Amino acid sequence: LNSINVTLQDVRSEPGSRFRLESDLVIAERGRLGIVGQVGAQPPAADLAVGLSDFPVPILQPYLNPFADLRIVSGSFGVDGSLHFAQGDSIEIGFVGSASSADLLARDLIAGDDFVGWDRLELTGIDYSTSSLVIGEVAAERPRGKVHIAKDRSTNVEAIFAKSLPDSTAEPSPAGKPLPVQVGRVKLSNGWLDFTDESLILPFAAGIDSLSGQISGLSSDAQARADVDLSGRVHPNGIASVRGELNPLSEEIFLDLDVLFEDFDLPVLTPYSGQYIGREIDKGKLRLDLEYRLEDRHLVGDNHIVLEQLEYGDDIDSPDA
Repeated sequence: LNSINVTLQDVRSEPGSRFRLESDLVIAERGRLGIVGQVGAQPPAADLAVGLSDFPVPILQPYLNPFADLRIVSGSFGVDGSLHFAQGDSIEIGFVGSASSADLLARDLIAGDDFVGWDRLELTGIDYSTSSLVIGEVAAERPRGKVHIAKDRSTNVEAIFAKSLPDSTAEPSPAGKPLPVQVGRVKLSNGWLDFTDESLILPFAAGIDSLSGQISGLSSDAQARADVDLSGRVHPNGIASVRGELNPLSEEIFLDLDVLFEDFDLPVLTPYSGQYIGREIDKGKLRLDLEYRLEDRHLVGDNHIVLEQLEYGDDIDSPDA
């Protein structure tokens, strides 16, 4: 912290009195925090307008390390809103406003690949209190992510967050009631998803471009189901869609999704056909309908594959074929 400026006005010691606070400072030579409002000392209380901009997210890396094998490469964070604090028989904390993040990139430390990122992320309609958290909308511009399903149906997401997943062999420990969370809508615009499923008969990989759509009705309520409706393009002329229901916020995560690829050009799968079949693919189209569900936190699914006009090419020498 540096360049700290603080101004206090009308400071009094009488119980219940309020004084004006104005403060601004620089965080890590880049982020700027500004605070303006009324503060009380007896009892402790505050009503403040808070503005944070260009906070460098990578400096939070030490706090992320115990929970995930991720490295924050870049990104900034900002907040704009009203903060309320009061201490009496109980402590009251509230925030109403918005938050944003820009140019974030996080890398998978296990595989060494880029895992998630975005050009810009906007959270609007935030209403936080000690009893609940409501977010009206999360809007992501050019979000990017990677999903890798291995032969045993384990995923890169499980591996990255293994540190924070509950141990199924451990005795459950008493915990306080979790904070209720609601998110009205998550909107994706012009995203990219690097998708691989090696559990199929013919391992499949595709990059989904221009991924757009929304996830509506997220909630930590165990019975809640958010609707997923996403679509995108697969080079050169295929299409992809993700539809179904999920609930990643409840204690028991729910997932029931249908991932559909249509008009997919098979020759791009030659690296996999060469390894597992021993042949190049010269021609063909693929329709792939992948149904994914979570059962006891394990990924299961039903797959429907339709091949059209398939023509093999030259032989490829492969020990796995």
